[in-house]
Amino acid sequence: MIWSIFHPLSACKGMTLSNTRKGERCLLSLIIFSVLQINSAHAATNCNPSSWPLWETFKSRFIEPDGRVVAGTAPQFQSFSEGQSYAMVFALIDNDPKTFDKLWQWSVKNLMGNDVNSRLPSWSWGKAEDGTWKVLDENSASDADLWYAYILLEAGRLWGRKDYISAANSILALTEQKSLVNIPGFGKTLLPGPYGFTVPPDEWHLNPSYFPIPLLRRLALHSNEALWSEMANTSAKMISLVSPKGFVPDFVHYRSNSASSGNFITVPGKTDIGSYDAIRVYTWAGMTPLDDPLAKPVLKSLSGMQKILIE
Repeated sequence: MIWSIFHPLSACKGMTLSNTRKGERCLLSLIIFSVLQINSAHAATNCNPSSWPLWETFKSRFIEPDGRVVAGTAPQFQSFSEGQSYAMVFALIDNDPKTFDKLWQWSVKNLMGNDVNSRLPSWSWGKAEDGTWKVLDENSASDADLWYAYILLEAGRLWGRKDYISAANSILALTEQKSLVNIPGFGKTLLPGPYGFTVPPDEWHLNPSYFPIPLLRRLALHSNEALWSEMANTSAKMISLVSPKGFVPDFVHYRSNSASSGNFITVPGKTDIGSYDAIRVYTWAGMTPLDDPLAKPVLKSLSGMQKILIE
């Protein structure tokens, strides 16, 4: 089933994987809204591996020998934390520990400065104006942080790598410390990154696609169940509130009116268009198991997109 890779990634059974992403910050345009039929979940070590042509093509075109995922269409040939973490997901599904570790070690060295315990992965790395290759934006992307934590937990569990689990714990602790906010009138949620998304004194810039419910469910199984379960509820709540016509925007802006009330607003100079960021929301909704109590409410909130796809 589509969600078996997330909750958790271990079932040796037929699996369908949908993923979407196109744009400057990620390289998964290769498989936008395509449905990859995989005969067996390669993640479990006792499954027989089979060929996955799209993954092999992705590796040959976008992953360098040292484990860097290159955004070839980006102006500075950047690499992004989201691209690195997404590629690690596919490496685990393909039971490819060698590629997985290269992707992770490149991330540790170049995005975290070899300091997993006190530094979240920088969002952007590439060629600077002076010609040097380095971190271009030290802010982290909280969605990538969650994906790193999730996939390291699963890799550690399936491949017996305690160091991966330890790294996941560090990322989760730093994420809670630096990116988690309790917004008056709304609840606990994740900022898109630690810096630059709070507008004092009472406004916040948020991204509905940044905390997929299936990932939050897996994190809740591992640690701080109350927190990550509450975050799942907040995710569903946000999608409902910002999608009155069944379509979700890329970014949203929340203004608190008091300790117990607030509302989402349109920011002057910003649009409420839903494009390459928002498209992930529909994918995460499709990956949420139907027996999850939040699955049906979220799908109902996205009915506009469902109608278009069916028609």
